[in-house]
Amino acid sequence: IQSEITPEELERDTRIMRRMGMIGPDEDPMELMLEAMKEMIGGYYNPEERKLYLIAGMTGEAQKPVILHELIHALEDQHYDLRARSEPFEDDPDRLFAEKCLIEGSAEFARERYQAGHPDVAKLYMAEQANPANAAKQMKILAKMPAFLLVSTLLHYQLGPAFVTRAVGDDFPAGIHALYEDGPVSQEQLMHPERWFGDKQDYPQNVVWAGEFPAAAGEGWEKVHDMTSGELDLAVYLDFFLGSTNGRMNLMGMMQGQYVVPRAKKAAAGWDGGRVYFMEKEGLPVAWIEALVFDTVEDATEAVDALMDAFRKANDGTFALTG
Repeated sequence: IQSEITPEELERDTRIMRRMGMIGPDEDPMELMLEAMKEMIGGYYNPEERKLYLIAGMTGEAQKPVILHELIHALEDQHYDLRARSEPFEDDPDRLFAEKCLIEGSAEFARERYQAGHPDVAKLYMAEQANPANAAKQMKILAKMPAFLLVSTLLHYQLGPAFVTRAVGDDFPAGIHALYEDGPVSQEQLMHPERWFGDKQDYPQNVVWAGEFPAAAGEGWEKVHDMTSGELDLAVYLDFFLGSTNGRMNLMGMMQGQYVVPRAKKAAAGWDGGRVYFMEKEGLPVAWIEALVFDTVEDATEAVDALMDAFRKANDGTFALTG
């Protein structure tokens, strides 16, 4: 994690999360993520070191599916340089999500194929996954996790394999190569595969700011961050305030493929592009500016209605629309 985000970036992102109301003043997002990862990760391929790690605990033949998953990362890293592919999208979470879904989807597709051909190994692996003690630990940690910290990562392993399976067909090597050459580019395309597989692929509109916000705001204002904002980002934000779990993981929903409440999912579904900008001035809260594009006026109206309700919930009912 420290190789992917500097202490300065972590401090910046924590300030932004707190400004948006999505973590409490005493919650540390890094500690929360590390606690979850220690219980959920079985193996890890480090593209910087080009080394594969296994977490202690799994034994014998049960390790083989995890090893296979990580070896696929290692093999594809040799051909496509996974870190070099991801680095340009560090400030483009919408595009980065699609890239990570492709990487994890490929490895999961291969793991599932391997297990299908080795049912005895698959049985041992699934028994390890279903270990009651491990499951209880995971459930306890997930129950207190702010959902937005983990939902996108979990979806890499759900949406990614489904997308890759549909794309590669019976020729995995050729199919995955074609995806690495020309694959999905947005959260929207992974959440709605028909918008990539269809006759007319739906690409997000590019949102560009017309000027510099700090200069327009006046003396003392400084830029904090500027990045894309995808459909999943919008859905998870709405779910945080409009859902029934106070922004925590909806464990039953995730098991059924429902990662946000229906209203949040529906309000975000018309998304067609987005960008968010944060700036601050000493003594004042972080200012948050967001531009969103939608497919239709009706989609935009539905999203605005949901956002207004979310803003009111985030601000104890004091938020009011002006202008």
